[in-house]
Formats: sequence, C-alpha cells, structure tokens
Amino acid sequence: MHAVLGTMDLLRDGEAEVRALAALRLREELGDDPPAAAVEEVVGWVEGFRESDLGREVAGAAAVDGALLREVAFLYKEEGVLLRGQIDLAVRGPDGAWTVADYKASAPPRRRPEAGRYERQLHLYARALRALPSWRGAGPARGALVYLDPETRVVEVPLGEADLSSARSLLARFREAAAKEAFPPDRSHCRFCPFGPTGTGVCPVGAAAGRRA
Repeated sequence: MHAVLGTMDLLRDGEAEVRALAALRLREELGDDPPAAAVEEVVGWVEGFRESDLGREVAGAAAVDGALLREVAFLYKEEGVLLRGQIDLAVRGPDGAWTVADYKASAPPRRRPEAGRYERQLHLYARALRALPSWRGAGPARGALVYLDPETRVVEVPLGEADLSSARSLLARFREAAAKEAFPPDRSHCRFCPFGPTGTGVCPVGAAAGRRA
C-alpha cells in the first residue's frame, strides 16, 4: 500500500493503473502472484484516500512544482540519538502551510497508548523535516494520520512547539535509558505477544499486564 501511494502517478493513474501497480508491488513483496482479494483491498484503500479531502489536496499539489514530497528518507541526530526513517507524505496546501502525513493500513486505534505512539511518530517526523537544510528550520504546520481500513479516516495531529519539544524530551529519556541499559517495559504490546497472557504466558511482564486487564 505504501509503495503504491508513494509511486503512482497521482495525475494520470486511474483505477486500472492502480490495480496493476498494486499487483506488481504485492508480487514483489510475496514472491508470487498475490491473491485477487489482496489486490482489491489495496485498490480500495488507495481510491478511498483519493476521495478524501487530504487526497484531493495531494492530487492538486501534484500539479504544482515542489508542493508534494513522497517517501522522504531522513537520517539525523538529535539528543545523541541517531534517527533514520521514511516519511510517507508531505504536502503544501493552498495556504502555503505544509502537512506531514503517515498512512496506516488499519482503523484508528481504540487505546490511547497506541494512538499516542503514532502521534509521537509524526512529531519526530516533523522534527526530521525541520532539520533538513531545504526547510531552513521551519517544519510542517499540520500533522495527519491516515487510517485506510475499512474506510479512510484522517486524524489531525497537533504540531505545536510544545508537541515537538515533548518529542525531543522523549529522545533525551531514550538516550539516558540506553546509557543505563534500563528500558521500562511497554505493556501495551503484551496482548499481541506470543509470550504474553494470550500466548505461552512465560513472560512475567506479560503476565502482570494480563492480571491488570
């Protein structure tokens, strides 16, 4: 899905071209012909996004030189932590303000800890963009988490100075924890872990999380 949205021709590709590109990308990923249902799922996600307000804004920006960035790789160091990643999308709106967005092949999370992780991800992306020389220290004004399944929902994420400062503080705490080799467990993952309360139950952290739930 990311590869399709990141490489398709936003001005010319119709549903047939999206379907062909989805099949190609899935074939590359799976090493075999993908199930038709998987291809149609990706097509549905892409078409749903294109019909959203943000999708229409992206299509408009595609016709303007320098107004759209996709699959932006970054590598920068802050608070002693080396960060490397790839930003799905940055788009300059009609008002001149930039929006940084991240696609999620899921519905919005119901639990606040998981939603918070996604928001912090965008905060770090905004800091990464601001660190690029071409941005001259001015980062995006808006953030958006784009949930594509079962239908497109765009959730705005604040990118104020307080939010970005919080992300920097998070990096500082990570650096300190790494220096001490002391990482507090993130129990929000326990319900998915094969060693947690719904799996073998051998992990003491997961067992404690299961008792609290």
